[in-house]
Amino acid sequence: SAFLTQLPNAGCGSLQSRDDPGNCTLGAKHLGSAMNFYKVLALEFCGQQTGVDLFLLSQQYTDLASIACLSRYTCGSMYYYPAFHHIHSSALVEKLHQEFQSYLTRSFGHEGMLRIRCTQGLIVDTFYGNSFLQSVQ
Repeated sequence: SAFLTQLPNAGCGSLQSRDDPGNCTLGAKHLGSAMNFYKVLALEFCGQQTGVDLFLLSQQYTDLASIACLSRYTCGSMYYYPAFHHIHSSALVEKLHQEFQSYLTRSFGHEGMLRIRCTQGLIVDTFYGNSFLQSVQ
């Protein structure tokens, strides 16, 4: 689980704000990830069979397109609370309290595996989904 209250601004995964309030023509440019770092990190987590759940509590711009890769590719969850403030947004504080309590008390499984076997000569060419731990046996 990770709690983020601002954009990561140090180290290899540092992100710069891509938000430009005066320019409404940015469009699809911001729908993609700003960097490959978080996807590569997510694939490393998958290799260790670790899921990442994100709680995003930012009052400012949050680059969801880049950061969401962590939870998406590790089969984790993402909880987003835009304009979160612990005093001024009591509805979001209550929502965080309820979702975090549910998060801590929920049931979940570890190391689930689905094996697909096919007849000799048939090859599985493409995998679909958000988990990237693949082995051929």
